[in-house]
Amino acid sequence: FGPFHVPAGQDLNRITLDLPVNNGFYTAIAPDLIDVATGEEPSHQVAHIHHAHWFRSTNDPNDERYNTGLEFGDQGFSWVFGTGEEETQGSLDARADVDPTGPRYGLYIDGDSPQMLIYMLHNKTARPLNLFVLLRVKFVSGTADEIKTATGKEFHPLRGKLWGTTFDVPREANGDGTYVHPLDIPVGGPGYNAAFSTRGKFFTSGFSGTIVAGAGHLHPAGREVVISNLGPAGSGCEADSDSDGYPGITLVHSRKFEHVAANNYSEDYQMGATKNGFRAPIRVGDRIAQFGVYSNDLYASYQAMSYAGLYTDTLQVPAAATGCNATSYAPILLAGDPVGGDVTEGVLNHPRTHAPDPHCELAVSPFNGPCNVAERPWLNSVETNSVHIGGFKYLPGDEGSSGVARVLPQVKQGKSITFINEDAALGIRHTVTSCGWPCNGPYVANYPMPDATFDSAMLGNVDPVDGSAFKVNWSTPTGLGVGRYSYFCRTHPWMRGAFEVI
Repeated sequence: FGPFHVPAGQDLNRITLDLPVNNGFYTAIAPDLIDVATGEEPSHQVAHIHHAHWFRSTNDPNDERYNTGLEFGDQGFSWVFGTGEEETQGSLDARADVDPTGPRYGLYIDGDSPQMLIYMLHNKTARPLNLFVLLRVKFVSGTADEIKTATGKEFHPLRGKLWGTTFDVPREANGDGTYVHPLDIPVGGPGYNAAFSTRGKFFTSGFSGTIVAGAGHLHPAGREVVISNLGPAGSGCEADSDSDGYPGITLVHSRKFEHVAANNYSEDYQMGATKNGFRAPIRVGDRIAQFGVYSNDLYASYQAMSYAGLYTDTLQVPAAATGCNATSYAPILLAGDPVGGDVTEGVLNHPRTHAPDPHCELAVSPFNGPCNVAERPWLNSVETNSVHIGGFKYLPGDEGSSGVARVLPQVKQGKSITFINEDAALGIRHTVTSCGWPCNGPYVANYPMPDATFDSAMLGNVDPVDGSAFKVNWSTPTGLGVGRYSYFCRTHPWMRGAFEVI
């Protein structure tokens, strides 16, 4: 698809209806982003697909539907496939191969119905880029009956389900180092919801069948998405019957696999997907919950995510539950699975396709040594109550400035500095997010990270899919102590700035 012109620094959602249509089953999907100029995939520090979700139109009242804003008549949109910056790929053929006597699996597309791709291309640079979105798709033509007539093989259409949420992860430097959303939300605190906060973010199933595949999605400081079955309301099955610390019976640990294993805070990672032989029962009324697990001893996470997708074969209906036990709710691993081991443990969903992105503070790093570099002196200072963000610079106070422009803004203790995003008129969003002083090293896969002193949230949001309130100004907290503070932009992490409270 494309080429798409992505302006400097832009990260807005886009929609295309220009998808290939035919009657048949998609059995494997692999997304990529391609730079028109080079014909190659850019590094994540240049550009990536922040997320992409494929939807198919449906008028079946039994389908899961999602509000996309493009519904018409009795048509809704049902989720087909999703990927994030971790480049999740999906193959249902490998899952069917584990059980030679069982059915084949696919995601059925009606060639007469519209489809839609909602995707965000994140250009992290200060220059415009031209990009292609490449979807490598394996497709089997025909309806299930036509395929069975031609090949003798049963083909079962899978039902996709996507759910999750966005939240902030507070830093607790002296805590246990782990934040579990939503279990760790303080009662009555921001984001607290009595229905979810003790039982996970769940959906109540309107269908029965056998789950054959699933995976989670997190942001850089995430560890894993845990998916569990709480049983129906009133059953008591939300008790931690498998004694793993999470309500219900755990189905999946979708762990984050770092490309550089020694680093726990990287943008360069994959999420674990269920094993090929994974199968789990789901019944009408079951509450399927997820828990987003993040590290929070060193850093905070803003606009973090915990999302999960599951695929269910509704033609393989499990027997009625006989209590809150492994027989009724726990997943099984088919004998033909090539990995074996714990059925709940996710595995890498596809081979690595590129060398590790640059890291710091690791032996393999091209920067070798601390993330920060030697400080350059600030040549002058100015007492001010405002900093302007324009042309990807914080002025005054931009770390990249030099000569007479290298001026450190100052503010008296108890007062604020107001930041104004003047790039908002170009559809460019910025943040002002604190990081440990001096926060002046090169932007790499694991640096910089928020230290939780302050965060402006998105300034200049014009993206209706994100749903964030539009604002261009933000003021620093008045309670900051005397000292110097450094910060960066979460949207463009190579942008750095500083100010001083006097």
